[in-house]
Amino acid sequence: MARIRIALLEVLARKRLKMAALSRQTGIAYSTINNFANERIGRVGLKTLSRICSALDCQPGDLLECVPGEEARPSKKKGGQSA
Repeated sequence: MARIRIALLEVLARKRLKMAALSRQTGIAYSTINNFANERIGRVGLKTLSRICSALDCQPGDLLECVPGEEARPSKKKGGQSA
């Protein structure tokens, strides 16, 4: 099985941009940006992904990578529910 790796932190570093600035530019809550960047989400809406890509002038493939042979990270949600 494969997992999706999120490269938002790397893209932000290349652009010399902080998560708080991305939050302000996109109107997306800082907590959502933080959870996305730290792979603590199970899904991301297309509108959210589109707003991030527009702000960073990148493509979804710059942010998301399919890593074959790795298991998905367990969810860190309360109550033990997986995302």
